[in-house]
Amino acid sequence: RACVSMARTGGECSLSVLPTELSRFIAAFLDEFDLVVTASTSPRWRVTTEELWGVLYECRWLRSLFRMQIHNPHWSAREQFARRCIAKRRDLVVMGSTWAVRGRTRDRKGQVSTEGTINFKHGSLAMRASVLHTRVLQDVNASKRQAWWKGNLCAHIVPGGCKRRWALGWSERQEDTVGCFVYCGELLEHAGGQMEISGPFSWLGRSRGTFEFIFERMDSAVH
Repeated sequence: RACVSMARTGGECSLSVLPTELSRFIAAFLDEFDLVVTASTSPRWRVTTEELWGVLYECRWLRSLFRMQIHNPHWSAREQFARRCIAKRRDLVVMGSTWAVRGRTRDRKGQVSTEGTINFKHGSLAMRASVLHTRVLQDVNASKRQAWWKGNLCAHIVPGGCKRRWALGWSERQEDTVGCFVYCGELLEHAGGQMEISGPFSWLGRSRGTFEFIFERMDSAVH
């Protein structure tokens, strides 16, 4: 905790003087804003080695769903990191990848747990998934239902804001169920190949509840 705090404030215990593995661990607790501010204010960070900037980049984005559309081999590791920090959606391309899905939905009947896999196609905004919903009711055996998702990535638009962030929306078809459920929410990326999404879901235009899902990358990342 002390090292994280001092790295954020540009203290003597900056990441540039720590072992690589410890730097990697601490970097996971700093968001992009912390890292950029630290790099701007700490004298030690101004001379941070290229190797460490490469480590920080890998911690943040090696297993990301997205990569930069343009990469200049003459960019330093620090410049590559800085450009990725401020990248807009138009600067990024989707990486073909497979992710594990886990989470839950809540409706008037209670809670349903969900697990499965989700696939993104390289260079496309489309996604497909296959999941299994499990509902447990009091004094009743668990009810399981297979479902299939079909959707796409899009801009997360907020009033008076910008379109830098991503959203994911999809329709869900369940076995032995008429009509489709519709989900949509802001997609948030975290270090280490993990994303989260939450929001409301509906059925035939009627609000039915809320959802919370975590996506964890399963395949090897090659950027």
